[in-house]
Amino acid sequence: MISIREIPLYPPPHREDIDVEVDIRGSNISIKELKRNPLTVERLISDAKIPKIIGHIQGPTIIYTEYVTGIVEKLREAVGA
Repeated sequence: MISIREIPLYPPPHREDIDVEVDIRGSNISIKELKRNPLTVERLISDAKIPKIIGHIQGPTIIYTEYVTGIVEKLREAVGA
């Protein structure tokens, strides 16, 4: 029997790991700052990640990001939302 307390077993969502390379030498951000602030890292690499993300969209898609400040706007513009 199924009750409202039962958690159904959903299939895992599609996940694909893709490598991107970013040159941070001209950014004036120290390695210490990058280790301390993951949002700074995500902001630096988002410009390299967004074209890869857009290239993989096929139909309705949910894009998950843990960090939103300065990133959601770039994603929204890139997907045309």
